[in-house]
Amino acid sequence: MMRNFTCLLFVLLPFCLMAQPAMPTYSLDLMLQPKQEVKSNLWVGKTIDIMEKRLLAYGMSLGDFRLKDAGDHIEVRVLATKDPEVVKAILTSFGEFRLMPVHKVDDTKLKSFYKALEKASVIIKGKKQSLSAFFQINDPPNKELAPTFRRYPPAVIGMARGEHKSIVDQFLNDPQIQALIPSNSTFAWGIKTSNIHVGMYDLYLTDNTPGGYLIGSEYITKVEIIKKPNIYGMIKDVLAIAFNDIGKKQLRAVTSSNIDRELVVLVDDKAISAPLVKGAIEAGIIEIPGAFNQREAAFFGKLLRSKPLPLELTIIENGRKIVHDPNKNLKPVNSDPNVIWKQKQ
Repeated sequence: MMRNFTCLLFVLLPFCLMAQPAMPTYSLDLMLQPKQEVKSNLWVGKTIDIMEKRLLAYGMSLGDFRLKDAGDHIEVRVLATKDPEVVKAILTSFGEFRLMPVHKVDDTKLKSFYKALEKASVIIKGKKQSLSAFFQINDPPNKELAPTFRRYPPAVIGMARGEHKSIVDQFLNDPQIQALIPSNSTFAWGIKTSNIHVGMYDLYLTDNTPGGYLIGSEYITKVEIIKKPNIYGMIKDVLAIAFNDIGKKQLRAVTSSNIDRELVVLVDDKAISAPLVKGAIEAGIIEIPGAFNQREAAFFGKLLRSKPLPLELTIIENGRKIVHDPNKNLKPVNSDPNVIWKQKQ
């Protein structure tokens, strides 16, 4: 068992002490279509079969979803108490595991990017609106932080609700904005709703400079939940991922070259977490606090080692609605209703 290892591998900063809020019941309508041109629609049946097995393994019942063969695309309808962004990730995931550092903090262009975020506006249904109505910036550069403050900018650039991510992406993909960020950087959204902020998804900026970073689900030997005390002494679930000898060597290389920096843990292009590396990992196991519960960890363990989908798919979201919201009585942390909603501690 992994619990026999005594080395503390990752420390997550800051670590949430609060329980995850109850998930609302969502009505979700999606269309999935191939990213590349295909000559035959034989992929549809194979893909639907894989997707159905994935959703059932994740804990959904046949009454929670419908997958329809529409010839050249797949229509999906979901009515369930599940995180819609996780559902979308499950439907399209290739199960590729990666570790990438957050972008280095000594880039002047990045500060210009933050300033552009603060002043940005978007056009929604012909009406000009401030991006801040859809995206909450985390620690913007106008804050007076000490030059030696390690996490500037922070691992998480900001947060948005799932239905607003496409609006934020529209801004991020603008050529003028792309020119402000380092050429060796990539944006990544969190795969699931934040442990701290109700209904919000974190946005990371990763450093994809070539350099032997751990890429390859084939090197994973085990994914499980173990019980360990956190920095406050409380026993919490920790997602533990073990690697074979090749993965162990890669893990040692990427952690030794990124001490005192966060590494963003990704499944495909979706981020699980951004733990802080405190030293080179020799044991070949990473431990991530607060990432998943037992059922979710078991599912993603299978996903990371399963066969990929026949084709890479694009998601078109046609509708999303909260049918029942158990968190509707939660109050915002201050008087501004546009600011992040947070659970009571």
